[in-house]
Amino acid sequence: MAAAIREGIGTLTPTERKCAGVLLANYPVAGLQTVSALAHDAGVSGPTVLRLVAKLGFGSYGEFQQRLRDELAARMRIAPADAIAAAPEADFEASAVPEGGDEVDDLLDRFRRSLVRTVDETLKSIPRATYTAIGAVLGNPRRPVTIIGGRFTSCAASQLALQLREVRRDVEQVTGPTARWPEYLIDVTRRDVFVVFDIRGYQPDVVRFAKEAARRGAEIILITDIYLSPVAAVADHVVSIRTDGLSSWESMTSLSALVETIMTYLSIARWSEIKARIERMESIRSYLEGSSDPL
Repeated sequence: MAAAIREGIGTLTPTERKCAGVLLANYPVAGLQTVSALAHDAGVSGPTVLRLVAKLGFGSYGEFQQRLRDELAARMRIAPADAIAAAPEADFEASAVPEGGDEVDDLLDRFRRSLVRTVDETLKSIPRATYTAIGAVLGNPRRPVTIIGGRFTSCAASQLALQLREVRRDVEQVTGPTARWPEYLIDVTRRDVFVVFDIRGYQPDVVRFAKEAARRGAEIILITDIYLSPVAAVADHVVSIRTDGLSSWESMTSLSALVETIMTYLSIARWSEIKARIERMESIRSYLEGSSDPL
């Protein structure tokens, strides 16, 4: 059921997402509490908890809890060795990288299959309504966009910022030490859009930055992993990606694929405007490089 919650996160209201975030952060134990206890932990009302349960397809909170108990019992019946064997690509250890040619080829093939699976599962899980809503927001030139990433996700934030600047105006990326970040928040209005990249372990300064932007009225687009950043509690749009793979590191492949998917949507939806902008930009670039006459 945790997978169902993650996949449906983009269709939930902000308060329902807060409740879902608490459930996933302490799954399944959080859902075995009373309605009032879960609502208190999530900072929402009891009716919000019940609405979330109904959206998950349960007729009552008791039915929801029974499913959790059944899952817990099933987990306890699985021997550890069986659980490891069932996990895809779970037998890889970085210290056991083979040296022989055939074995290396086998590793490359396993790695390829792992990346394909990760990207495929990520893109298939994105609700189409969420995808089009994000495309519409980022494609609106009247809405300034600010992009922030953490220690490992700053590469994806840079990729989106660089490509987005090619096709529209008013795009900023948060850079520099945390002490400078208030500069990006001081003038925030409801017109502003913030894109936040945050995966495990969720970076406290990025989380606080996003929450402050939301408090000031900005629309928040969160790109996170399947376990959900705390930013999900205040985000208007949430996309959860797969970051698992053969490596000991979180895989960034799905992040990059998602950015390319968003840019493809914008290119198709607004191609005539984008084409004209790119032509003007190339004209300026040619002049600066000395290969054309002054504009």
